Amino acid sequence: MHKYQKLFTFAICPLLSASLILSYAPLVQTAEPTNQQQANLASEEINETNSQEESKKQPKIPFAVSNEQLSENNHADETLWLEVDEKKILVLKLRAKGTVQRGNLILLHALGENPTHNRLVSPLSQQFSQLGWQVYIPNIPLEKYPEKLTEIAEVSTSSTLKTNSESKTNNQTANTTQNNQQEDKIVATENSQESAQKSPSFFSSEESYQNHFNQIIETLIQKIQPISNNLVIVANKESAFRILNITNSNSAITHVVLLHPQMHTFDELILEERIKLQKLPVFALFNEPIKRNPFYKSFEKKLWPSNQIRIFENLYAPNQIHLENDRYSKMITGWVTPKKH
Repeated sequence: MHKYQKLFTFAICPLLSASLILSYAPLVQTAEPTNQQQANLASEEINETNSQEESKKQPKIPFAVSNEQLSENNHADETLWLEVDEKKILVLKLRAKGTVQRGNLILLHALGENPTHNRLVSPLSQQFSQLGWQVYIPNIPLEKYPEKLTEIAEVSTSSTLKTNSESKTNNQTANTTQNNQQEDKIVATENSQESAQKSPSFFSSEESYQNHFNQIIETLIQKIQPISNNLVIVANKESAFRILNITNSNSAITHVVLLHPQMHTFDELILEERIKLQKLPVFALFNEPIKRNPFYKSFEKKLWPSNQIRIFENLYAPNQIHLENDRYSKMITGWVTPKKH
């Protein structure tokens, strides 16, 4: 009897051991994917955190007034949103309230202002709306890119140096003063350039800014529903220079109005080359002094190749622009849609 018990024990133990091993194996196999899933989840969380941190580091589009602020406080009948460079751009829309539906009008504020600025764009947009225009006012970003930031810093530095030089004592000789000024200017320029380079900027260059500007206008034009054959661009100050990159090629635009057009940092030859490519009817309204205005010089040279050119001088007196709004909104309307006799 004991002999058979020993044989049974000897035979059954290995079988039990094998069974335990086999039964445990699936448990080990199911544990491995769970660990892997936890590792993947941890990796995804890390990537998401890194992505959020990178997003915070990325510079935002610079505006005089943010889209969020404008969307909450404005004089528009509607607000539209454009997708440009994977960013949101706000557009204010004023419906045509006149008895005559004259068409669509895109009003571009001066760079550095905003679509609700009370100097010009706000009262003028409301005047156009009352005259029967459907008005669109996009929020145009500030001109902030490395070259521009360097230039602004240099202008500020030059102004400071001039003030400092005027306050220097008369005990220094003229040569010593001149040498010191030159050294100060070199150091200040280097510092301003270094500061501009370190400042994060959404726009990498002037070309980058111009392309973004173009995309805003092109995207808006595609979104506009025509209410007549007229699509007028009214561009104020520096926007008048920027818009020339679009008015020479977009067939939807019918008229161009340059309202006190300006340009600051570009060679006049660049302006002349852009003007030579224009074909649309243009109405240019100038403020004093016009003789030094590069736009005015180009019109004097007859560089704009169109038969429909109108020039108006002495647009408004300083600090009295609000008194003129009704006047030139009617002038522009009468030019685009003259009364039929």
